[in-house]
Amino acid sequence: MKRENYKRKFQVLVTLLLVFVFLGQGTGQMKLKVIVDDARVNETPEIRGKTLARLSLNVIVDAESKKGDWYKVSLELEGVKITGYMHEMLVETVSEEELAATGAENLPRLEKTQEEIMVDIQSTMDESRELIRSERDLDNAVVFLRPLIAKAFRVKDDQTQRELAAEIFLWIGMGYAGLGNNERALEEIKSMFEVDYLYAKEITRNIFDPKIVSLIQFAENEFLGNIMEYSVTIATDPENAQIKINGKEVGSTPGTFKADSPVVKIEITKEGYRSVQDEFFLTQDDIRRDYTLESIGRNVFVKSNPPGAKVYLDGNDTGELTDCMLPLVSFGSHTVNIVKDSYLGWTQEFTLEASDNPFNIDVVLAGASYEYLMKWGGVNLTLLKSPQGVALDENNNVVVVDDGKNKLQKFTTEGKLILNWQPKGSRYRGIKNPSDVAVDSDGYIYVTDVKGHHVWKFDKNGNFVKTWGKGGTERDELLRPTGISINSKNEVYVVDSGNLRVKVYSSLGVFQKILEKPKNMGLPVDVAVGPNDYFWVIDKIRVYKYSPDGKFLSSWGKRGSKDGEFGNPKGIDIDELGFIYIADAANNRIQKFDGDGKFITKWGEPGSRIGRFNLLSGIAVDKDGLVYVTDSTNHRIQVFRIVSQDK
Repeated sequence: MKRENYKRKFQVLVTLLLVFVFLGQGTGQMKLKVIVDDARVNETPEIRGKTLARLSLNVIVDAESKKGDWYKVSLELEGVKITGYMHEMLVETVSEEELAATGAENLPRLEKTQEEIMVDIQSTMDESRELIRSERDLDNAVVFLRPLIAKAFRVKDDQTQRELAAEIFLWIGMGYAGLGNNERALEEIKSMFEVDYLYAKEITRNIFDPKIVSLIQFAENEFLGNIMEYSVTIATDPENAQIKINGKEVGSTPGTFKADSPVVKIEITKEGYRSVQDEFFLTQDDIRRDYTLESIGRNVFVKSNPPGAKVYLDGNDTGELTDCMLPLVSFGSHTVNIVKDSYLGWTQEFTLEASDNPFNIDVVLAGASYEYLMKWGGVNLTLLKSPQGVALDENNNVVVVDDGKNKLQKFTTEGKLILNWQPKGSRYRGIKNPSDVAVDSDGYIYVTDVKGHHVWKFDKNGNFVKTWGKGGTERDELLRPTGISINSKNEVYVVDSGNLRVKVYSSLGVFQKILEKPKNMGLPVDVAVGPNDYFWVIDKIRVYKYSPDGKFLSSWGKRGSKDGEFGNPKGIDIDELGFIYIADAANNRIQKFDGDGKFITKWGEPGSRIGRFNLLSGIAVDKDGLVYVTDSTNHRIQVFRIVSQDK
């Protein structure tokens, strides 16, 4: 039965509230009818304001405007015009038509005795207090309490009236606190102090709920005009998030920030993370809040070899140079461009999926612009006469075989002669026509002898170790061997040109196998082993790629002088990054490719001036990317580098 009463009261109150909202939206002057007996007209729009007049039930007054819960009204009383304020619970609007039809004196009157008014107020207060104490049906409890303020105005005893209103405001505030609306709760409890400060202090003395006690303390301080300073310490993971408190920018995390109200609305923003909005009521002067921000992106680490390249993301210059981190790139599809002068540009599309781990981009840039660095040899025919093959040892020294008197020589990378020797030993009969040279990881030097049809092996000091092979077509024989290279196991690859094949030996010269020969391979000339033991063979017009186990994979090239075409190439080498360099002899140029045969760049032309070639033969690339070329007819070695960035 009690529940049904609540429902009926709630429906009536909702109807009244809708009417009040609708009326409050109007503009211009309106007619108001007093709906309670002995209604007060206050000097100011506040419950404890000075009383200017008391009006009887059904009196009609003019309203000029409405602000919040208060109408500004005017009327003439005993010949004196009065302007003051009436609470919305004391009046209702009436239309001109209703006044004309009935006359103000014929409107219905709702008379109740003081005792009946008090009973109504206490009954509803008891019911609502029970709901609030038990934290049940708080919305209805607040709605039921609100009209009691108007009923309290009908109590003729001023002190009783104020005490009732103070209690009603307190319990409305406690209801809002239970609903989590601390801002509204603070307003209601503050109204309690405004109605009767001393009585408010008395009725709140025995409240021990920490949350309500804090609200009461804040409300009292605001009522008294005490300047309160509220502090909020905010920390975020990660740090350096921007903080707004009550719409005002106050700094970045971590930090302690001031608020001008116990009602705190926080907005946290940080690029790459979801923004956070939080609202809470300070229950003490200083509190701490910690927030873990949710990422909407991932850190992207961009590394390049060589470093120092510009990084563009989705077409925009990031302002970063490799190696670098792009912080919290948003999830989804992106394009990154790596740009460095003298190197081939690099582009990659990638998709970032949600993860706490960084995303790594590791780029090997291809040098695309080369310049002359130095040379040695030339007109000084005592040093080099007809240099052929060239290789680098473990110390980056340059080993050269020459068809002249000095068959085998070793230089520093600056061209200073280290060794110039003739092989010695009882089995030595002399290198007849050296074609190519290779150095294994232990420093042993291997030389192919075209006319001698065998391979020579020397130690790092030039002492003869052994030789193998003899002219012929059998499995253990060689016929005009030309190119030679060593893999990571110190296995020796020999181009057996006269027999149109490539053979593999151990470092001791023990035969192991003959490589698969593609159908379109002509006369093989040279071989080079690259990173991970992939290797490449060249003939007069093509390049052939093999897997580490000797399986043929692919080929490219044809006769000609365009990019990717060849004219009797003589030498090939692979750098540490896997890029391929080919001495394109008949075209007097160097061509550079990636491991799959994509053309990158070229340089050189016929001639004897620096940077030009006349029958280039061998080629080698050192650890620093310097390119050494044997320029045979010009009797010299030329060295090239990627165009310097220091010019």
